[in-house]
Amino acid sequence: MPEGLRAGDNNPSDPMLDDMLKAGVVQRCSPLYESLVGIERKEKAAEVAELLFSFAPAAATFVSLMEAASRAGSVETVKGLCERGVASLPKNAEKQSLHRALARLSSAK
Repeated sequence: MPEGLRAGDNNPSDPMLDDMLKAGVVQRCSPLYESLVGIERKEKAAEVAELLFSFAPAAATFVSLMEAASRAGSVETVKGLCERGVASLPKNAEKQSLHRALARLSSAK
């Protein structure tokens, strides 16, 4: 086991490892979110999104879910996620990445 990481340890000592693990979980959960948006189970999709935002509150989480909503064909959800991310993320650089993702996803249609 890597140094500084114990079985069952929820707070690894390496922040990079923690970020990688969170990104992996978000990526694995995005198809579930996409499916829920696609079949218009908005309440369940919102629950999944809320859990992911609580677990990994970063621009990458918002972008991943924006991409999933775009694949599901919900432009409204993409825009809503961008607005929520801009309102909740503390760093301007992260907010700019949401605007870039919105522009990219909007032009892809």
